[in-house]
Amino acid sequence: MDKLKAYEQLKKDLENAAVKRIMCGQQGMEDSDIHHEINVSLRLSHPNIVRLMAVARTESCFLLAAEYIHGATLQQVLHTDSCLVKLEGDDAGFISLDLSMAVEYIHAQRIIHQDIKPANVMVHHPSKKAVLTDWGMANIRDTVMLRQGSKFTAQATGPAGGTYLYMAPECILMFEEASFQTDMWSLGATYLEILTGSAPWMVKKQRELAALMATKTPPHALSHLSDKNSFLGGLVSYDPDSRPSASDVVKFLKSGLDLTSRYGYKW
Repeated sequence: MDKLKAYEQLKKDLENAAVKRIMCGQQGMEDSDIHHEINVSLRLSHPNIVRLMAVARTESCFLLAAEYIHGATLQQVLHTDSCLVKLEGDDAGFISLDLSMAVEYIHAQRIIHQDIKPANVMVHHPSKKAVLTDWGMANIRDTVMLRQGSKFTAQATGPAGGTYLYMAPECILMFEEASFQTDMWSLGATYLEILTGSAPWMVKKQRELAALMATKTPPHALSHLSDKNSFLGGLVSYDPDSRPSASDVVKFLKSGLDLTSRYGYKW
């Protein structure tokens, strides 16, 4: 009976699932890479990370069914006037906190997202809860713990990937591997956009960004960041070791928000 109830609940959940297709052989990925990614995804459980509910395999592709988030991407929220989600009051701060808690969680699991940006964040309507998505779909070998023989590495690393406006300078300039610190730069660039309403960089091409980074030019949006959020500016430091951790950011954001008003309690 319990199995039947579980099946019926899953069937109900999947009626409103968002389904993503990964073609077999896409970007040189092997089936074993996709299986490993799926296994890690199914083990993750956090209120600010999209939940993978079911997986199916056809002859040509994998189908991944994730929970459907009614709302809009953070990119749409920030830059589309007609978006159904409107930010008011401390909403930007709470969305930033939601993201920092999601990143704190995956880093504790030794997982690197590698492509944190507003387009990979869903904001629920009407609660305005932020959920991190696509952390393991676009660059599977790069964003999840890699296998070496029959063992796992202690930390997920891989060739630099992601979206250049949010990528760390060490990835743009020196093609370094992804790390927890590169995730924190991407998170910082995303915060700049959330808190200032402007893209982190005013460039149109990656080579233009590389030229600015070569002279250690700060992201353009940093000049619009308020003094009270200056701590978050440290996330876009050119020194990776000086960037705050996700746990540091969680503590900072909690200290400046009325947690009871949003969550009903403090913790």
